[in-house]
Amino acid sequence: LVSDRSRTLRPRLPAALALTLGAVVVVISADHLFVLLFGWESLTLGFYLLAGFDRQRRGRTRASIAAAVFGKASGAALLLGGALLAASAHSLALADLGAVTGTAQATAYALLLLGFAIKAGVVPVQVWLPPTYAAAPGPARPLMAGVAVNVAFYGMIRTLDVLGPPPVWLAAVGLLLAGATALPGIAHASVNVQLTGLVAWSSVENAGLISTGFAMALVGSIEHLTALVAAGLLASVMQVIAHALGKSLLFGSTGLVEDAFDTVTLDDLRGIVGSLPVAGTGLVVGALTLAGLPLTAGFASEWLTLEALMQQFRVQSLALRLASAGAGALVALTLGIAGVTFVRLVALTVFGTPATRQRRSFRGGRAAARTGIIVLSAACLAVAALAPLEVRLVATGLRPLVGDTALDAL
Repeated sequence: LVSDRSRTLRPRLPAALALTLGAVVVVISADHLFVLLFGWESLTLGFYLLAGFDRQRRGRTRASIAAAVFGKASGAALLLGGALLAASAHSLALADLGAVTGTAQATAYALLLLGFAIKAGVVPVQVWLPPTYAAAPGPARPLMAGVAVNVAFYGMIRTLDVLGPPPVWLAAVGLLLAGATALPGIAHASVNVQLTGLVAWSSVENAGLISTGFAMALVGSIEHLTALVAAGLLASVMQVIAHALGKSLLFGSTGLVEDAFDTVTLDDLRGIVGSLPVAGTGLVVGALTLAGLPLTAGFASEWLTLEALMQQFRVQSLALRLASAGAGALVALTLGIAGVTFVRLVALTVFGTPATRQRRSFRGGRAAARTGIIVLSAACLAVAALAPLEVRLVATGLRPLVGDTALDAL
């Protein structure tokens, strides 16, 4: 249980959330290397404060330290890569860094993608992310998983936009690591005995799927296939949207369940929909979205990811074709396990035989939490119903990167 002292510190939570959200805004709007690094370090501080907020509870201190250590490692990689580009371009403006070529560009490219990959939880540095989510307070998890981490994928796309095509080896490694991230992420989720752990580890799976679409965009840029660049980026961005909505919904519903039952053990939470209909509905909609089943937002994005991977026959490089095939096999296996995992969550936890534990009374904020779950559930369903409009909207945003011809070819 949360101690009385921890409850008295709750007013500090909005400040930590505001810091995290402000850091996201700074990173997205940065056009200067110093501003980007400032926002990135502020994001690390926000994760540290949120993971260690209830530090009297077991595991919180370790999770906050891990968030700080991996966050600093991510920032160090960005600093080294950015400094190398700035020294060669003699400028700190992001628009000027694309003039760098040769070894300096290739090295900086790898460092920048490494920095963003650490924050996203790509293999082999995925171990810090799920414990950080689980340690954070319930209201903070949707913001961290559904909003804050997504700036890492924005950073990847911004890197491609600024630096152009990467080395062949970097794209091949990116493809394999993306596939290798998705599979263990969903494997850990499928065997986790806690609801928060299951949802948190599925974030690693989604990081792999998003990174796969981005890696295919890298392949397209190397091969000068603008249609493949557009397909990869479209799949990646739509997966980000599905992940943001579905994961925020799942974590919001999980927080409501945890507040009601004082436990997140799956065996103690069967029959949630009977006593918590709003949270149960949120779990169903969120789980089906992240499972990528038909008529959900996740289905369209995952289908586009597979479509991008199946364009490997257009690629001339043997290394990139083999890497695409390997990533495709890993992603296909991942999607199958994800379907089983989330359908089981719905069947056993939400609609299963009710547990014997009694629901306790809620503290303040119940109405706000229920309203948030209803809004997010409606958003997930609306995005699924308006998928063609979503595609056009995302394509409009990608037009400056890939051009009209590439989008018209899709």
